[in-house]
Amino acid sequence: QFQAIVSYTQMTIALVPNQVTTEGATYLIPEIQFNDPHPGYLHTASIAWGDGPSVSAATVGTSPLRIVAGSASHVFVDNMSVTATLTISDNMGNSESRAIAIGVLNAAPVVAAMPGMTAVEGSPISIADVSFTDAGLIDTHTASISWGDASAPSVPTINAASRTVVGSSVSHTYADNGSYLVTLTVTDNDGASATSSMTVVVSNAAPVVAAMPGMTAVEGS
Repeated sequence: QFQAIVSYTQMTIALVPNQVTTEGATYLIPEIQFNDPHPGYLHTASIAWGDGPSVSAATVGTSPLRIVAGSASHVFVDNMSVTATLTISDNMGNSESRAIAIGVLNAAPVVAAMPGMTAVEGSPISIADVSFTDAGLIDTHTASISWGDASAPSVPTINAASRTVVGSSVSHTYADNGSYLVTLTVTDNDGASATSSMTVVVSNAAPVVAAMPGMTAVEGS
C-alpha cells in the first residue's frame, strides 16, 4: 500500500531591528513582513510584550504578507529592556514566532511652574505646594530646594500619591534683603531630574528700638 508523506514548510518572519521607546509612551508595532509558501492560508498574529501577561492582537495584511504597522500598541510603565514575541498562526494550526528586542528609556519628571514670592528679611517663609508629573508610573522621587543665598539646600516631603512637593514641610529665613533665585529640583529613582525656579524678593526690615523708661533731672545738673 502506497502512503504519501507530506512535510510542512514553515513560515518565515523577517528580522526586526532593535526597537526603542520611552516609559509611559505608546509604542506602536512596526511593519513586519513574513512569508508563507502555502498560498491561500489565512493568518492571525499576536504579540506578547514581555513585561507581564499582556498580549495584543495585530492585524495581518496581504500583498505582501505583513503585520500592519501600528496595528498593535503597548505602554511600558517603567524603563527596562524586554523581549516581545510576535507569533503568527495559520488556519491549519501551524505557527511561527519572532523575538523583538525593545529598549524602554526612562522619562524625566516635569515640574510645574512656581509663582514668585515676597518675604521680609529675618522672617521664615515656605514655598507653596508644587505638583509634578512623570511618565514612569511606578517611579519614586526625591526633591530639594536651593534658596539662592549659598545656604544648604532643604529637602521637602513628597506626597507620592498626588505627586506633589509639600512646600510647607520646610522653611527658610533670609538674613538680608535682596532678590534670590529659588530652584526646586525633583529627581526620580533612575537619576533623571527636572527643575522649576522662581524669584523671591526679600524686603528690608526696619530696626525696632526698645522702649526707654522716663527720667527725672534737676536743672543745671
